[in-house]
Amino acid sequence: MGVGRKVIKLIDYKREDILSRNKENRKWMISIFYPSQGKQEDERNSYLDLFSPKEEEAFKIFKDMGAEEIKNLKSFYTNDASISYDAKNLPVIIYSPGMGVDRDLYLYNISKLVSEGFFVVTVGATYETLFTVFPNGNVIYQSEAVQTIGSNDFASLKELMKSRMEDISFLLDTLSSWNETDHFLNGKLDMNRVGVIGHSLGGATIYELAKRDNRVKAGVILDGSLHLISHDTPVNTPFLSIRQQHATLSEMLQIWSNEVAEAYSKGQQLLYDSLSGYKLFIKVNNSDHMSFSDVPLIFKEKNEEMINAVHHTVNKIMIEFFKEFLIDKKAAFSQWIERNTNGSDFYVIDSEGKYVS
Repeated sequence: MGVGRKVIKLIDYKREDILSRNKENRKWMISIFYPSQGKQEDERNSYLDLFSPKEEEAFKIFKDMGAEEIKNLKSFYTNDASISYDAKNLPVIIYSPGMGVDRDLYLYNISKLVSEGFFVVTVGATYETLFTVFPNGNVIYQSEAVQTIGSNDFASLKELMKSRMEDISFLLDTLSSWNETDHFLNGKLDMNRVGVIGHSLGGATIYELAKRDNRVKAGVILDGSLHLISHDTPVNTPFLSIRQQHATLSEMLQIWSNEVAEAYSKGQQLLYDSLSGYKLFIKVNNSDHMSFSDVPLIFKEKNEEMINAVHHTVNKIMIEFFKEFLIDKKAAFSQWIERNTNGSDFYVIDSEGKYVS
């Protein structure tokens, strides 16, 4: 089984984009990753194909940022591949990226999830992402308004989250319709088994979404922006929070301002208290904030072997989590954690980010 990818533009004609100068309707890109008929080993394509039909422009942008090696990076997926004959009634995972990060720069995780039998739909954030390529070749760059948002501008960041939540709710409505009528997706999706994954700002987004949308059945927060979430409503949805190595207040003070670190630490505690269903907080060794994406591989920021080890750990934890809470393999994740926790790769932590012995 291989990995296929389709890109689609969505437009919500009932909403105006808060970041557009032209007061246009909200529009954004999604990518649908799915099991394909090919073999994964036959699908080793250029990473830059993610930005078709503007591969050259994308390469120039990355090159100017010091990531020229992206031209040599390969990934396992094929655009518009034929869908697998066995892809029927599969669980769906919605992916919300970090602020400024392209929706598909998580291929290490996406391709693994698809190979395990999930549909994965990544959700772009036009005007917020560094640049967004549309199917007609139009490129929309990050807005000046977003570029000036500071890390302590909580109000503006929450506005971005609100738009993202509305995007995902619209997407879920659309997927339900496509599952009934679309020639490609008809009967392929099980919309009663929807999981969500969010990184950074996307992590805060999916948590807030779960409070408002009962279609979300399980969620994984990848080093989420916990200082931005509210705690007005208990959340019974199963959640897994995966943190970088700076997880305690004292550790966060080493990399962030006092204001952000203290708000984050408080948010982490309140998140723990607000989750009334299954919850687990995990710290992955040798990881930082961007380790949960492909960014370190693109920019060669760290030892590749170390990054691959982090990615392997995240993949394994996440797949076991979704097996229990989306595929209904009773106690699969809990038992796996008991066998594997507190090793060299990850630790279970408490609400303060401290190791649980």
